[in-house]
Amino acid sequence: MQCPKLTPLQSRLLASAIATSILIVIWISFQPHNFVYAAELPLHDPLEHATLEDAAPHPGLGERLIGVEVVRDGDDGNAEVEQGYAPDFAYFDRSMIGRQEEVEELQDNDRKDNVALAPGSTHNFKIGNSGRQVKREDLGSEVHSPLDERRTRNGSELGHERESKDSSDSDEAQELKKRQGNRRTIFISVNTCRQPTAEDADDTSGAGQLALWVSTSPNNKKPGPGANADLATEKTFERGYVSLNVSTESEVYIGIAAPSLPDGKTGDYSFQIAVSDNQYYHNLNRTAYLYFVDSDSDSALFITNNFTDNNASLPEYYTWLDMQSPFTMYAFDEDTWSKGMLGLEFSNCGLQEQFSKMNNISVERNMTVRYGMDGPKALLNVEGLTAGKTYKGFLVANGNTSTGTLALPGQEVLSGGNRLYSGFEFQTKADDTCQVIFDLEFCTDIAYAVPSSERFKTNTSGLAALYDGWAKEYFQDFNKSLAQVACNTTASAMYSLARGCPECREDYKSWLCSVLMPRCHAFSDTREGLIERNINSPFSDGTFPYANNLTAEFNATFRNRMAFNQSRNKKIDEVIQPGPYKELLPCDELCFGLVRSCPAQLGFACPNEPAMSLSYGVRDKNTRSMDFHLTCNFPGAITTLDTFKGVAGRLGIQLRTMFLVAGVTGVLLLV
Repeated sequence: MQCPKLTPLQSRLLASAIATSILIVIWISFQPHNFVYAAELPLHDPLEHATLEDAAPHPGLGERLIGVEVVRDGDDGNAEVEQGYAPDFAYFDRSMIGRQEEVEELQDNDRKDNVALAPGSTHNFKIGNSGRQVKREDLGSEVHSPLDERRTRNGSELGHERESKDSSDSDEAQELKKRQGNRRTIFISVNTCRQPTAEDADDTSGAGQLALWVSTSPNNKKPGPGANADLATEKTFERGYVSLNVSTESEVYIGIAAPSLPDGKTGDYSFQIAVSDNQYYHNLNRTAYLYFVDSDSDSALFITNNFTDNNASLPEYYTWLDMQSPFTMYAFDEDTWSKGMLGLEFSNCGLQEQFSKMNNISVERNMTVRYGMDGPKALLNVEGLTAGKTYKGFLVANGNTSTGTLALPGQEVLSGGNRLYSGFEFQTKADDTCQVIFDLEFCTDIAYAVPSSERFKTNTSGLAALYDGWAKEYFQDFNKSLAQVACNTTASAMYSLARGCPECREDYKSWLCSVLMPRCHAFSDTREGLIERNINSPFSDGTFPYANNLTAEFNATFRNRMAFNQSRNKKIDEVIQPGPYKELLPCDELCFGLVRSCPAQLGFACPNEPAMSLSYGVRDKNTRSMDFHLTCNFPGAITTLDTFKGVAGRLGIQLRTMFLVAGVTGVLLLV
């Protein structure tokens, strides 16, 4: 067949088309064939959660196979898990096809997070490393991370910086940047808020403790039991509390792991976690930091140690007094404590959660300079207790904006979060014969239980006003007598060069308030140093003490003795009618001090034996200054607390600092 004859123009077009086709074939033959690939994946357990896991890199390409499980709705309405593949595109961002599963991110801003946790499981968190301000205590400034700096510059600026870096940065500036870097210290603290409980009501054993796992390695982003344990630090909770600080330049990965549920336990865990870049959010102080004032049948009074010195010129002195008390208390009786509380002694949120369920107990909180050393302190009155019970108590301080710049003695600034103190034990009195009074207008340092009765059980303020009013009346009569003495005169005419009328007034007031308001204990109290009062009066149930002992010897030596058959102050028996009770006698130093301070013409004198032993007690001279109990009463007297659960030792306070120099007043009320 004869080929058609082409025109010159057609010939040129054909030649161009052929040449173009040949070039396209050559270009295609030199291009890579694997722009995208697909690979079969290994089978997965269909019971596992759908996750994205990194697989081995593809040989020579630096790419990763991504194993996935695809969850679809089956014909029967149930979810079906299919195995498949996920393509990894060399030139596309991961966000186009899905990302690896992320763990929960925490913010290091003192924000607490509460999380429930099933037994045998692990909950993971991470603390990011970008977009953050890092506090630099060593440099006195805040430094942005390098990632933040890069995000705020455009491309031309970055290019210019790279070109001029070597010439513009001095050795000193390079060293400073090296020191700053992105390293920061992260403070991690966790409390167990809830734990499994025993199915058997008689089982008082605690559940297993949680564990904290921390990693800074990108190869262990989910630390926990069995997950690259050599790349993580493990720390077991201690009685519901754990803390750990990490200094790092990288992201921090955290795991909270719960043990498997032991036999006889049911329920799950709950915990509270917080991170900070300056101090722990949850703090633990292994002292009670609290002193026991006294208790009655349904309340107990406590004070903390002083927050500052007794110096009203200090600016923080009034700052403490003017604020709402940051301290509160938790209290649990023996029955409540035995039901699932063991193992939470160091957990603020655990104790708080249990305490919030006990609606009958309340805590009144105030700031004061009274009672003992005259510095600012917190006073806590716990009400709604049960008579004759032993309680476990816990003091806690909650930080707020007012406490942000204030530090307790020997402790860090309580700027936020909370500080829990070690537990202690205290007891309530067995009956309503005694009642705690405090915050009196005249006898300002009286804070303890005084003789009372059921008629004043719900009228504490009325009982306090009654006692305080009696003291004011006696003091007015005393002032009239003291006014007859020449107090402001020449040294040669003064009754004493060592003491004067101001000291006499002060010592008389201290003595008067102590003897007019006996420190009361239940009649069943067996501790040493107590004397029985009002034994010829009936108990609240109508019975009498020693009703079966009517011998002449007993009557002569005990029943008919004034010291035993009535109260120290007759007004107590006439108006209050407390029934039988026991009294902690006032200290003999009150009597001796009064006689030394006041003029002889007033006629004050301490009784002789045996009346002296029935009217005054003697302070234990062998008591160590840091471990003591009361053997006699004086204004501002407090006692120490017994700690428990293995916390060694007791708290105490030097007796000299607690005793307000007191004098004593005359024969008027000495017995």
